[in-house]
Amino acid sequence: GSIIEIPYNLSLSLRPSIVLKKDIKLISGDGTKTNAYKVDENPFDEGTLAYNIIKNAQNVRDNKETTNNTTKLSPVPESIPAQQASGIDERTLSITEDDYGSSYYFRGNIEDNYLNLNNMCWRVVRIQGDGSIKITIEDDSSLCELSTGKNNSISNVLYGYKEENGKILADYENCTNDSTTCIRSKLQKWFNEKFTTNIETTYPSNEQATLKEEFKDKIKYENWIIGDWTTAYNNIDGTKYDTPPSDKFYHYENYRNIFNKPTLTTKIDGKYLKVNDYISGLTAEELVFAGTGWSSSKANTNFYLYDSKDYWTLSPAYYNSDDTYNGDWLLDMNKSGYIGAWHVNYADNQRTTYPTIVLNKDITIKSGNGLKTSPYIIE
Repeated sequence: GSIIEIPYNLSLSLRPSIVLKKDIKLISGDGTKTNAYKVDENPFDEGTLAYNIIKNAQNVRDNKETTNNTTKLSPVPESIPAQQASGIDERTLSITEDDYGSSYYFRGNIEDNYLNLNNMCWRVVRIQGDGSIKITIEDDSSLCELSTGKNNSISNVLYGYKEENGKILADYENCTNDSTTCIRSKLQKWFNEKFTTNIETTYPSNEQATLKEEFKDKIKYENWIIGDWTTAYNNIDGTKYDTPPSDKFYHYENYRNIFNKPTLTTKIDGKYLKVNDYISGLTAEELVFAGTGWSSSKANTNFYLYDSKDYWTLSPAYYNSDDTYNGDWLLDMNKSGYIGAWHVNYADNQRTTYPTIVLNKDITIKSGNGLKTSPYIIE
């Protein structure tokens, strides 16, 4: 064919184009110039918990009456995770990608993500890309209207995780076989006593527990991605430190990125240690997106997942062969308000852990708007 020459000084316009998802919802309009189609930017079904969370944040953004809700929908947060800690007045529902799609996450000093489940107070952390909803326990249930009891976190926990194929993630000696002090054992026992009929189970167990009838359509049996096998590093600049034993998992490929470009996406392939369970904990990345600082010089105590106790994350850090602090190191949430690393190989290196579960995507609410005085209550 022939070549058409375009003069270098000729200006051409570009018409911006986007592609809408196939299941986009129509609010009104017939497509005419005077009555254009209006689509709902809320991707979830009306009446579901996810829909109500986003709707309340939309109303705050649009300055509509919101019964005292304060979190606004802002796809890009006011402060950038890991580059900045969230500000004291930042309260946003923002968006990032995870392994399943677009995840809506709470960031900052949030006041309206309270949820009452089984008469316990929880905080909604994020809507995952598949529409399921991750919630973590609030330590003091008295903060929630209608909740009973206090101190729902689990204290004095040693860290140890073991996958079904025998691979081990950062453990204190044979912690994964210890039913009295280790994290997965304590989490399972806590969950089974409250939500299942498997009260007499030996912990930890890889068997899927039987949920009580009232929770069967509510709680998701989740594929928790804990860590990956790779060469370990001890510095965020990539300085190689020690190569861990071949049967262990230590280090997120994202580990160094937590401090400059955090992400909620992972590579779901055979390398990753995956634990199928109803209960686990939060990753360091999720805490960074929620608003924590990432070093002692950038600490932040004004975000909703801060606590005055040190607590474990799910994120392994590195392997260290130093004579004093040899063995496995894990990222933790420091009580001073930043992500730190802590060695797990000593009996006195205990931390708190916060039970975290995932609700099914189609779960509906009976009442509430997420405030302490009116927490979300699911049907």
